[in-house]
Amino acid sequence: MGLHIETFDVSQMIEEMVTTLQPAAAKNANSIHVHLAENVSVMRADITKVRQILFNLLSNACKFTDQGTISVDVDQIKVEERAWIQFRVSDTGIGISAKQKENLFHEFAQADASIARKYGGTGLGLAITHRFVQLMKGQIDVESEPGKGAIFTVQLPAQVVIETNESAPSEGAGDASATISATKRT
Repeated sequence: MGLHIETFDVSQMIEEMVTTLQPAAAKNANSIHVHLAENVSVMRADITKVRQILFNLLSNACKFTDQGTISVDVDQIKVEERAWIQFRVSDTGIGISAKQKENLFHEFAQADASIARKYGGTGLGLAITHRFVQLMKGQIDVESEPGKGAIFTVQLPAQVVIETNESAPSEGAGDASATISATKRT
C-alpha cells in the first residue's frame, strides 16, 4: 500500500473528525475535548491515513466509554532535531488489561469474547491503525488499566518522507520508532 503525501491543516482535520464522531459520542452521553498546541499548524503526510488513524482511535474511545470524556491532545515535539506531530486520544472508558494489550494491534483480534459480543466490531480497526502508523514511519503506544480508561499516543513525522530503494536505510540502520521510544516524553 502506498502513501499519497500532501500538506494539510491539522486543526481543520481534527475539527472535521470531532464533527464526524459527535453522534457516536452523544450515543453514550460522552463529551469530546480537543487541545491543539499553538505550535501545531500543518503537516505533510497522507491525510486519508491520518484521518483513518484518528477515526479508529476516537470511535473506539466513544464506543468503550459511557457518560465519560474523550480527549484529543495534539502537540508538535522534536526528536533528534526532527519535528513530529503527537496525537493523544484518551478516554475514561472500560480500559484494557495487560493480557488484552498483547493482541491489540493484531488483525481480527478483540479483547475477549464478552467484549466482542457487547460492543461488536471486526477486530480490524487497531490493526489498520497500527499498519498506517508504520507506513508513515511513526509509532503508536497504549497505556491503560481496566476500569480506568485508555490513552493511545500516535507520533508521526510532521513531514512524512516516502523512501525509494536508493534512499532506504541500509540493513542495521536505526528506525524511527526505536528513536522515538528511546526519547519519548511522558
